[in-house]
Amino acid sequence: MPLPNFFVIGAPKSGTTALYDGLKQHPEIYMNPVKEPHFFALNGQPPVWAGPAGSYRMQTAVWRPRDYFMLFAGVTNHRAVGKASQSYLKSPLRHNGSNNI
Repeated sequence: MPLPNFFVIGAPKSGTTALYDGLKQHPEIYMNPVKEPHFFALNGQPPVWAGPAGSYRMQTAVWRPRDYFMLFAGVTNHRAVGKASQSYLKSPLRHNGSNNI
């Protein structure tokens, strides 16, 4: 199963949704259907977020490897496969070489 060959990572409110939406419209680009899966920021653990955005993030967060792979089940003959998660910009896991796949 194909996995992403590029990520869209940016600060909150920096235009990542507009970029994601634009890329998703291109016929040769597959963008996973969940814009903010937060997979690599969660390191295999269920998300724990408090505050007003907590319920939304709980619904879109993906922490199980099988669920992550399923995000890309729709890839067919796309030239590029991407995903977008702004949480990777501030994740402490981005520097420690963690790989939970």
